[in-house]
Amino acid sequence: MAIKGIVGKVQPTFNMDDIHRTALDEVLANHGLDAFTAQDRRHVFHTWHELSAWPDFPAALAQIRQKIPVISFSMLPLALVLNVSR
Repeated sequence: MAIKGIVGKVQPTFNMDDIHRTALDEVLANHGLDAFTAQDRRHVFHTWHELSAWPDFPAALAQIRQKIPVISFSMLPLALVLNVSR
């Protein structure tokens, strides 16, 4: 799977969007779903960027941030994420 190519790399030559696109292409190929055009595939894999947060999430996150540092899961080193979240 595409994610294996990014694990352990200092400066991978691709990002998570590339991984999502590759995974989508693999799933479609494995299931013989060749009716999707390149435009259809772009729309499907770009949908990740259009997801909305749960309505109560921003307020809950702000409340949590008052008590503890908050970080998100990232391919970045943990120390870097912690440092920039403070």
